[in-house]
Amino acid sequence: MRHDLRFWVVNILLTCLYGLTYGQANVISVDGITDAALDPHGNLYLSTVDGSILKFDTHYQKMMTFASNDVSPITSLDVSFNFRIFGFYKNHQSYILLDRNFMTLNEIRLDPGLIENAVTASYSSDNMIWIFDETDFSLKKLNPTLNQLVINTRLPLLFDIETYSILQLEEYQNRIYLNNAGDGIYVFDQFGNFLKKLRISTYHIFNIFNERIFFIDTALIKSMRLYTHEEQIIHKITDVNRILTVLARNQLLLLIYPDRIIQMDIKEIED
Repeated sequence: MRHDLRFWVVNILLTCLYGLTYGQANVISVDGITDAALDPHGNLYLSTVDGSILKFDTHYQKMMTFASNDVSPITSLDVSFNFRIFGFYKNHQSYILLDRNFMTLNEIRLDPGLIENAVTASYSSDNMIWIFDETDFSLKKLNPTLNQLVINTRLPLLFDIETYSILQLEEYQNRIYLNNAGDGIYVFDQFGNFLKKLRISTYHIFNIFNERIFFIDTALIKSMRLYTHEEQIIHKITDVNRILTVLARNQLLLLIYPDRIIQMDIKEIED
């Protein structure tokens, strides 16, 4: 009887220690995760501090690994379009583009004559690159084939240049979403024209699934419908200082930490 009680108490303590609640499971352990993304088929991709990209299937079995020759953290990872895997290296002002089989299509350093200091970047649906250039506070779209800027929009009047912190840039349904950490998410059209500001305060990477944006606000995981702005609290987290981002897929939520991925089964994100 004492043995059973001791076993029960130990399991409760372990559950509390790892921050897991009912419906959660630690599905992947990987050191040095910097970003994560899901492709349209539900496959999971992780980028790491050594420049690697890992691909897992929907059952979290590792499928492929890309190891970069240029060891540097991948700070932005995008797998949204055309079976392309895009990774941006802020430290080296370069990006890698892989095909679905992890074969290298492009590995290019940005031209300092066009882009002086890119702080974040993402892939576009027309095979170009969206970039926020910190030097002149501009949203730029680069045609990598021609090495030309097709869009160059200055943004200094949109936010306080003394306190800004641009964290992320994403394209979704011909809209571009720029996360100024703690201030809001700025929305632009496909030509780089400012449309509106979503009053979402987050210091973490957000993700979009089924026309909802999933983000971390203080110690809460929330979602907001992109077009009605209806907001919903999904889950409370305790180790908010360590979490990187959250990913949504059907009735699952993936909590991304620097050393592990936790799956949470929820029904709140159903349509």
